Amino acid sequence: MRDTGTNPIIDKRIRRVQEQMVGNEALGEALDESAASELLSLGLNSAAGIASSTEGMDEETAELSMADRLKALRKLMRHLARLLGEASDLDAEGRLWLWESVKEKAVLLYGEGLNFPSLDEVMGRLSSGESPGRIIASLREMFEKQK
Repeated sequence: MRDTGTNPIIDKRIRRVQEQMVGNEALGEALDESAASELLSLGLNSAAGIASSTEGMDEETAELSMADRLKALRKLMRHLARLLGEASDLDAEGRLWLWESVKEKAVLLYGEGLNFPSLDEVMGRLSSGESPGRIIASLREMFEKQK
């Protein structure tokens, strides 16, 4: 258990995984700047949590522990960005595939018991004018409550 001080090894891991995420423009390229910023915030917070969970591990063990979860996080971000940014250009099957992928990755990252909205609800929110950034923010809040 970490005491009230900071752990420089964990801080270094957090910085490294966050820098990799910031440098990956493909994660939010389908979104406007505001939504991409919200998506990046979701990713940075989640990456920090993943890195923090490796406290007490040596570097090799930590890398192995983080690899699959960081990959799932990047996929979640890419698929959510595509769904919300390109919804009108996607057919129903494509939208459903992306949403199911987002849900699958979220369960892997944040655990069972997430109260996910349906794809129809998300698409309804988009078509009624709610911004993709607000939808991402509401999902991030749901994920953070699950921790």
